[in-house]
Amino acid sequence: MSTAEAAVPDWSDLAKHTWNHVIARTHETFHSEILTDMIGKPRGGTGQHRNNAVGSIVNGAAKRGLTRKVDRMNAKNPESHSNNRNVWEWTGMVLTAKDKRVKPCPLCSGYITVTARKKT
Repeated sequence: MSTAEAAVPDWSDLAKHTWNHVIARTHETFHSEILTDMIGKPRGGTGQHRNNAVGSIVNGAAKRGLTRKVDRMNAKNPESHSNNRNVWEWTGMVLTAKDKRVKPCPLCSGYITVTARKKT
């Protein structure tokens, strides 16, 4: 792997950074389509389910107490056929080095969660 490729964060790290450190801190309320508008959905990888990957980032932040659901709205993306989307707000909580299962964010001075990966 070249040095340039090694410097590029994987989609999961980029999505966690964007959701927790950018969107949550710059929007009063927000939804998953803002994330996909900013960074797109993951590409490649056998069996990689693009919508499930987005849901994992969004729901993971909620389970850790970083965000909370405040409303529902119709999706704006035509692919979603106007399905309901959760609307979230940031709780004010931030991850620190003392939290379990975190690592430094590759894009800022904050922290992101470590995702358990299945062995293939």
